[in-house]
Amino acid sequence: MDRQTLEAYVDACQRAAETGRELGKLGPGGYREALKGRMERAERVKRQVEQWMDGIPLRMQRIITYKIFEGMQWEQAAARMGRNATGDSIRMELRRFLEEN
Repeated sequence: MDRQTLEAYVDACQRAAETGRELGKLGPGGYREALKGRMERAERVKRQVEQWMDGIPLRMQRIITYKIFEGMQWEQAAARMGRNATGDSIRMELRRFLEEN
């Protein structure tokens, strides 16, 4: 999984939710079909990331959630991680993990 796809996850979640609300307001028609396609693409990205996340170590799940999905600064994420983690240590841990996987 690359960082770009992980960062796209947040946008995909928002896009799917917004499109779902918009679909609820529309009747049948071509625009509705276009929105369904948009929602399907967003859902595909969400599923891809969520399936990948389920297969990685829990510690890495937490780092990715705090830093990428929640947008915390490295030091904030490290504080949430606890156990004497530093911003630099989890930054390097994430970088190595993404390079190897």
